[in-house]
Amino acid sequence: MWIKNLELRQVRIPFLLCWLFTGCMSTQDGEVLKEDLFKAQKRLLELEHRFEKTGEESKHQGNKANKELASTNVRQDKLDADIRMLKGELGTLRQGVITGELPGFEEQADSIAKTLQSLRSRIEALEKTQLEILALLQKRKANKGKQEVTLKNLSDVMKAFRAKRYMSITRDTRTIIKKTKKEKVRDQLKFYYAESLFKVGRLRDAVLAFNELSSTKHLIEELPQVHLRIGDSFRLLGDKKAAVVYYKETVNKFPDSDEAMRAQEHIKKLDPKST
Repeated sequence: MWIKNLELRQVRIPFLLCWLFTGCMSTQDGEVLKEDLFKAQKRLLELEHRFEKTGEESKHQGNKANKELASTNVRQDKLDADIRMLKGELGTLRQGVITGELPGFEEQADSIAKTLQSLRSRIEALEKTQLEILALLQKRKANKGKQEVTLKNLSDVMKAFRAKRYMSITRDTRTIIKKTKKEKVRDQLKFYYAESLFKVGRLRDAVLAFNELSSTKHLIEELPQVHLRIGDSFRLLGDKKAAVVYYKETVNKFPDSDEAMRAQEHIKKLDPKST
């Protein structure tokens, strides 16, 4: 502002001096003086316009600077929010690493916690099977002095099953099946073979054996047990989803059977939401 005042003074001082000496000059000198005065006034107007323009530019730049400052503040607020969100996500990830499952994602299909639960179920199934195997081995050891009899037909297999000689059945039955021509007898032998596989803990083999019988027409009374056993095998293997599928199939196909009631009980435990 002081620069503007200084320039205005520089223009006004010559103007005053010219006015004081006008009366002492000739007509020609007066014309020259008037022309100089006109130029001085013109310069004064130009200076005023220039300073007005400079003031407007300064005001515009000030507004622009304020807008940029406001925009900077907005960006800083957004960065602060992003940093807080990242801190929260880091905390969630830290908890997920410790517990094996992210908070708020209890239904994760592939979470570590779900995997660990599945492993625990399989370990429990294996431990149960091991106990059954140990019991069979102890019984076999007690009967070690007795000569092992080879099973030759369906009657021998049924007697062995009632005597819980499941190992003998799994050893000899497949040979008997190959020699048997009647399809109904073959299916009966397959049923005892599949049941024996389940009893000795060969669950994967049992699933295949029972599945082979799931569409037979010769085992009407045993079919509910066949479907139930497939579900039981998957459950003991730790595959709960597959187990629920076969348990539901048992209930739908044989709703009035005892096996359907047992299957429904397992469904309530494995998949409470579906009941």
